[in-house]
Amino acid sequence: KGVLPKDYARPGLDKQRLGQLINLVSDIALGTPADRAKDTLGRVYEYFLSRFASAEGKKGGQFYTPSRVVRVLVEIL
Repeated sequence: KGVLPKDYARPGLDKQRLGQLINLVSDIALGTPADRAKDTLGRVYEYFLSRFASAEGKKGGQFYTPSRVVRVLVEIL
């Protein structure tokens, strides 16, 4: 008890610094234009999300749905 601040969901981030960080990350050139069209950053995010889900199991309260399953569900809808 008392480890996390009461308002841990809204830390006092400097909005200007956060904006600079977002701009910095968004300006990173990942491969060729064809590679960038494949949403490399999204794939990296999904990879780490799946690894986190595997490592945490259902203890984390999160459930990871593989992208192939999501595509099938979207096509069905």
